[in-house]
Amino acid sequence: MHRLVLLVVGVTLAGLASAADACPPGPCDKYRHMTRPVVTPRPTVYMRTIAGAAPGFSYRSVAAFLSGSTWEPMPTSTPPNVLVAPSPKLRFRFANVTRRRIDASVRSVLIRRIERRGGLTLVEVDGDVFALSRCGNVRRPAACLTLRTDLSLDEPAFDPNQFGGQTYGGSTGFAQPPP
Repeated sequence: MHRLVLLVVGVTLAGLASAADACPPGPCDKYRHMTRPVVTPRPTVYMRTIAGAAPGFSYRSVAAFLSGSTWEPMPTSTPPNVLVAPSPKLRFRFANVTRRRIDASVRSVLIRRIERRGGLTLVEVDGDVFALSRCGNVRRPAACLTLRTDLSLDEPAFDPNQFGGQTYGGSTGFAQPPP
């Protein structure tokens, strides 16, 4: 019986010694739970909440179409080891119409620049360029805003006098016969 008590005490002391070796000197972070980083992904596509096809291009009709509904971000891929905070919906607003913030999950964006280039309707959203395009299907047409990193509203549109690095036609814009 005495040997059993010594054996239990010896095993307990050996277990405590190995547990004490697991932590370095100073505060022990062994049992502190690791927190995963929280990431809010940057959406590249927004889809209009209310179904409907995009209107023909005029600044007024496109601006009314943008502000007529909220725009939901489409899911993007994220790494598996992070917590994903949902991206806020967009609500386009005119600068001369002021309203109080109704919902905290909706981000208000002022309508600043809308341009038509090469068949694309481009919309500026906080400095980023999005193209307004059709998405969805035939029975339920929808409109999407797709991020276009290859375009900028600050650079000039295509110059018809420039082609392949050469200038044709001089200042008139008309082709000239070869010399």
